[in-house]
Amino acid sequence: MKRIYKLILEACGLSVLITSIFFIFEKISSPDITPALPIGRYFLILLLGFIVVCANLLFGIRTLHKIVALLIHYLAIFTTFLITFVGFNGMTPTKFFIYIVMFTIFYAIIFAIAIGVKILSAKADAHISAKSPTPKKTTEYKSRYK
Repeated sequence: MKRIYKLILEACGLSVLITSIFFIFEKISSPDITPALPIGRYFLILLLGFIVVCANLLFGIRTLHKIVALLIHYLAIFTTFLITFVGFNGMTPTKFFIYIVMFTIFYAIIFAIAIGVKILSAKADAHISAKSPTPKKTTEYKSRYK
């Protein structure tokens, strides 16, 4: 149950982040227009959040090679990104190539940041563990209420 709760919480948090970024870009690109998000688009963004969180579970599978997990992760998120934000109306090979390049650069940046945060947090945890005092030798517990 905790895993399901964590999955839902991460997916909803990611959906809020994506929606916020969507509104920021919308406000920057056309400041005179009030941005609106139809309910169908919102649920597509929520679905994108769930797919990203579920795709992140691929990295926890020990029998799956890391490069294969990364490739499946990339393809799942790229496909969902295309469906959610781009669509296939009027898609030309040139546009598709541009979307691949843009998404790959964005994916590499986010992936590098995530790996950096993971490494830094592991170092911080190790540093905190090294500083914590070692527990004193305890005596054996003897019940006095027999």
